Formats: sequence, C-alpha cells, structure tokens
Amino acid sequence: MCVEAFVVLRDGARVGSVTRGFLESGHHVPVPQDIVRDEQAAGTQEADEAIQQRCVQLLVAVLKDKVEWARHFCKHSLCIADNDGRSIRETGARKVVAGLARAIFIHLQRQQHAAGGEGAGEPDAGIADCRSDFEDPLRAHGGRQNAKQRSDLRVDQRKILFFARARDLLQHRIDHTIEPGQVTLDRIGDDLTHNAIVVRHTKIIATVGPASDSDATLDALIAAGADIMRLNFSHGTHETQGATFRRIRRAAERARREVAILQDLGGPKIRTGRLEGGKSLMLRKGDTLRIATGDFVGGPGRVSTTFAGLARSVHPRDRLLLADGRIELRVVSTDGTEIVTTVVDGGELGEHKGITAPGMPLPVSAITPKDIDDLKFGLSLGVDIVALSFVQSAADLRHARQLIAEAGAAEMPLVAKLERPQALDHLDEIINACDAVMVARGDLGLEMPLERVPRAQKEITRAGRRRGIPVILATQVLESMTKEARPTRAEVSDAANAVNAGVDAVMLAGKTAAGLFPARAVQTLDAIIRDAEMSPTPPIPMLVATAGGHAQAICEAAVTLANRGEAQAIVAVMRGGGTARRLSALRPRAPIIATTDHDDTARRLALYWGVVPVCTDIGENVDSAGSLISQQLVGRGLVAAGDAVVLVSISADLTRTDANYLKLQRL
Repeated sequence: MCVEAFVVLRDGARVGSVTRGFLESGHHVPVPQDIVRDEQAAGTQEADEAIQQRCVQLLVAVLKDKVEWARHFCKHSLCIADNDGRSIRETGARKVVAGLARAIFIHLQRQQHAAGGEGAGEPDAGIADCRSDFEDPLRAHGGRQNAKQRSDLRVDQRKILFFARARDLLQHRIDHTIEPGQVTLDRIGDDLTHNAIVVRHTKIIATVGPASDSDATLDALIAAGADIMRLNFSHGTHETQGATFRRIRRAAERARREVAILQDLGGPKIRTGRLEGGKSLMLRKGDTLRIATGDFVGGPGRVSTTFAGLARSVHPRDRLLLADGRIELRVVSTDGTEIVTTVVDGGELGEHKGITAPGMPLPVSAITPKDIDDLKFGLSLGVDIVALSFVQSAADLRHARQLIAEAGAAEMPLVAKLERPQALDHLDEIINACDAVMVARGDLGLEMPLERVPRAQKEITRAGRRRGIPVILATQVLESMTKEARPTRAEVSDAANAVNAGVDAVMLAGKTAAGLFPARAVQTLDAIIRDAEMSPTPPIPMLVATAGGHAQAICEAAVTLANRGEAQAIVAVMRGGGTARRLSALRPRAPIIATTDHDDTARRLALYWGVVPVCTDIGENVDSAGSLISQQLVGRGLVAAGDAVVLVSISADLTRTDANYLKLQRL
C-alpha cells in the first residue's frame, strides 16, 4: 500500500493524519471524511510538512476540537495528553509520526511474526536479529529458493512482505528521531495504556556521562524510555555533576516525566589515576607496569593510584585485575609505595580504571571521606536516590543513614550495591537495612569465580523479592552496544532472563555514559523488557506480608479487586509513597498509578516495578480525591473515560473516616 500525506491541522487544537492508499489486495483504506475536509482546507501551506512514505499504513486520526483519550491501533494505545495540542502543532507532522510509531511498530512486528509462522511455527528472523535498518524482506525470509517450502507451509508471502517493510520503515523513523533527541509526546501517556500487554513494568536506569551529557541526548534517553538517570560520582567534579543534575531536571520538565536522579557514591574503589593527554595505554603480554602511590599523571610503563594501602597489602605473585578484569597483572615486587608488575593478559588501559586485588581486604567502612563530601553535595542538589558502593554489612548502611539524617534528608531511599563476596555472607541483614539492592556483577565477577556469579545474582534477587524491596541488575547489560548498534543474542537473553527472574530495574552504565549509541541502547533494552514481560512467570513468595498490618491487607485486597474486577489500573492516593511501594511488591497485573502532591515522592517511586508516578493535586481526602484525580488522569491520557480503576488510600491513623479506603470505580 502507499501513504500519500501526513499533515498538521493548524486551525485547530489537535493534530490530524491523512492516509490515502490501498493494500496489495486492492482494498482502499478508509479515511474519516472530516479529516479529508481538514486536509483540503489546510491547502498547500502545509505541503512542507507532508511526509511521503511507502509501504506503510499509519491511519491515525485525532479529531480536532474533541477531547483526546487513548485511541487504539489494533490493541495498542496511541495516547496524546489533553493539553498537548499546541506543542504538537509546533513540532510538525514528522515528529508526530515518530512519536506515534512505537506502538504501531509493536503491532506490525507481531503481525509479521504471525504471518511468517502461519501454519508452520517458524521463528521470525527479523525479530531474532533485532533488525532496525532496511533489509529486503524477501531475502530475510528465505528468498526464492524457499518459496515452494513456504507455499507448502501455507505462508502468505504478501503478508510477510507488507509487515516486514512496514516494520522496517517505522523502526527507521524511530531511530532517526530518537537519536537526535526529538521528543514530541508525553511518554507517560504513550507508555501507560489500559492494555496491560504494552505496559513496561521493569524500569530502566541510564548512566549519564560524556556521551549523554547534553540537552539533546538527555531528551533522547527519556524519550527512549529511561526512568532514572544515574550520576556516577566516581568521575567528574561537583561543578560538572551539578551542571548535569540541572540538565536532567530541565529535560524531565520538557518531557513532563517524573524522572529520578540516582547519586552513585564511588566508595573505597581502587582506581588508576590520570594519563598524559587523557590517552589510553596499550598493555601487551610480558610488559612491565609500575603502579605507584600518588596523584601524578601517568604514562607508558607507570601509572598512579591514590589508594595508599594497595602497595602495602600486595605480595609477590598476587594477581591484580584492571579495567573490569580485562587486564591481568602479576605482582613481581613492592616496596610499600610502588608495585612492579608483569602483564599477563594485556589490553587498553584508560584513565580512572578500577584495580581489583582478589582476596585483599578493603577498609572497614564502605564510606570514604570523599563519599561524605559527595553525599552532602548530592543532598544539597536534591538527588532522589543514593546508592552506597561496596556494602559489606548492615553497619555500612546504618552509617550512611546517619549521615543522611544529619543532612536533613531522613526519607532518602538508600540502595545497597553488592560488589564483594563478603556481602553475601550478611545478605539477610543487608536486605533488611536498605531500601533497594543492586546486583553489581562487575566487581562480584572479579572477587569470586565467574561461574558463581549467576548463582549469586539469583540469591540476591530472590532475597530482595522475598523482602519486597526493589532489585536492580547492573554491569555489562548489553555491553556490546558500547561500540555496536546491536547487542549479541546472549546479551538479549541475559536481560530478558533478569526480567523473568523478577528484578525491578535494569541499569545501563558505559553504553549510555560513553557509548556510541546511548539512546538506541535504552530503546533496545525497552523492547527486550516489553517482550520478556509478555511471558507469565511464577510469583516468588514474599515474607513482607507478615509484617504489613492493615496497610498490607488493604493493598492485597486492592490487587485482588483489580484482578477480579478487570480494572485497567490501580490508583494509589498518597503522600509518602508507602502504598505504591507495597502494591509494587505484590506485582499486580494492572499498572499502578501513584498519585501524590509531593514531587520528590513521585520521582522516588520511579524505581518501583509497575509504578507510574504522577505529581498532582489530590485534595483533602479520598472522597474528594476520587473525582478530582479521575478527571486529571483522563485529561492527561493516562486512562480512558469509561475505564474501571481501583482507588486505594491508606493511613496509619485508624480514626480517620476519609482514609483506609478501597473502591472500584468506573471513570
């Protein structure tokens, strides 16, 4: 089929799309008559915004002068917020197409898969390859030599041709728009629909670094699906981190998203120092490399480290691992201030790369003097979440909480990063003392045998799920996308398996901080998570239910009511966030819309599985909040008029008549 034009209607407060064409079968595509008249009225003045596209149907008609609710393309919602009319008109049709393309792309991908496997159950090569460029769909599906086989298997070649080309066109449009950072639509409305199939429950954390520290790229990361931005305080200065913090806040405001900022403290990480000209060193097997205590600029054959204890702790024949284990050194000698080593496995060594001495004890505290200064600075900025590195016991977390409380931010969520084998010996006490836990597989894989890392990941994930706190998977997720446009199949399976295991969030580090394709990495992870969440997984028993009191009981009742009443969403009315956190731990099928009038609470909830935080006026009590919030959610396109939702509000004060409230309501 062909598409003739896509135009923006400037005379109204809405955007309209005009599609004329026909399928290969000869059937014409129906077009609403009022839209056709609008196209004729628009005339040639909109010609510059028309898009000529081939082989794709984009029949999306958002009627002007009407309130826009969630409109479906097949079973996938295309949502435009009620107050988006002016901004959409200003962006032009090209950007609107890209904004709407994602949901349609999901449908076309599944339709191609269904057409290709009709009667045969064959795998879809295009989906397996994560293809995003233009390929010949005939060749991709076997070419002429397999025509007879497809005929025998009753495969409709014309369906494959249509859906493959349409999908490739849409994917190309998404890639072209996301990479430059053209953000046009409200990602909340686009992401949340009353069709649970397309709601992404697992969150994405994107690390901001040199490759993404710009307004355009931050916009692109948010548009691609990033829920949380990570600031790695192992690098940079307070000045640069503060500037990045402000850019992220502005980008979130432009996108109208509640995007959290996570401050990741460096901890007692042993790192190499600066290098001459910032250029990496190439180390080859058999080379001699000296590691000296100090803060000087290193060069060929000699590098620095500020960790004075390293040279005093190592012994001849000890192993040192650099750059996430890619480089291995063997200690020849040490004089207490300088170590002489021989390169066993070479590679490229950049600035500020980690040094691991397997088995060497770290300082007693996981918080260094630099961490204390960084923490105070981060809290003064207003970060939403703090991550503590190299946690080995609950005492490390108690120390951090004391520092946070002294700074006047006692409610700050604290993430325990598990990077040392010693932490696994105290796993239960750590889980009970933190608000979330991160599986930092990089350092774990250097400190313990590689074959044990998957088992440790499962143990940590299960412990977090039993306790009902978020679990974050980190390190080497889609690692090849640092330099490549597509991940390996094994990396895709790794991320999908983590989702199926029940993690709450997946973190991208170097891919978004220093990679060549930061936005595409987020987009790819978003697609992997969405597909993985389509497969039902058995629930993991939780122990949190035994200590939740009436609040836990009400949340469990809300989930049951939502499931049996076929509610499209659970709307939690709250101020502190506890209700949404409990609901998230229960893993309901319906999305959790967490409404609060505290913006910091809304941002912190961005970490939790299945929660869509919304900062809005909730009124004085639940009775008044029900109708008020319903109007606002429908107006924003988060739910559709006529949808059934479960409203829930919980208070510790059992004497209140306007709280501890649960009801099923049709909007």
